[in-house]
Amino acid sequence: MKEFLLEKDKEGGLNVDSLKIARKNHDAKDKKSAHPPSALRIDLLNLQIGRVVSKDYQPQKPLIKVYEVNLKKSYRNITGAKQLLLVVVTQSMRQAGIKGAQIYGVYALSGVAALPVAVTLRVVGRDAVQQDIDMKIEALYELSLKVLDELGDIKKQNRAAYAITANIRGTEVTARLKEVSAGVTRLTVAARKYLLPRHEIASGALYEILEELNAVK
Repeated sequence: MKEFLLEKDKEGGLNVDSLKIARKNHDAKDKKSAHPPSALRIDLLNLQIGRVVSKDYQPQKPLIKVYEVNLKKSYRNITGAKQLLLVVVTQSMRQAGIKGAQIYGVYALSGVAALPVAVTLRVVGRDAVQQDIDMKIEALYELSLKVLDELGDIKKQNRAAYAITANIRGTEVTARLKEVSAGVTRLTVAARKYLLPRHEIASGALYEILEELNAVK
């Protein structure tokens, strides 16, 4: 893609949040739909995006910004048109530093299949993934809390035990941190919905935390 257009209307609504996949009640509507599952599958996606154009119509006169992102990333195992669209939209916005959209939370639930080729998460059980991160435990706790709050609703937080529980679109996601050495923290993220493991959601949440970590470094 040479250009990705992002528009904000006079009420502050983003055009990407009007997409069906970004709406909070889209899951219930999809269940009632008679449309068959997507037959689209991409083993390897090489995504290139030149620029992101942002048009904000909230002021009296439109505010136009252009971000030369020159994004080049590869993704593996895209399993449907919805997931492909989520990758293109969220990665365009992320590269431009644009946040606060509902669609980020939906992207986190698209699962491990949308992770970049270079990202490998350690699987620990049916519902959890783990990563050792070069960051002090206090700072990583705050960063993880911020990301999970953006993706869903924080339900519990225990700073003494370095544990966070959030609800992300009906799924209970728990992040636990443990110091493994000076300046290195082990982050484990688990996800369950109705007591059933949701490994793909845990992977998505951990990936979002890693992306935020890269953005602040």
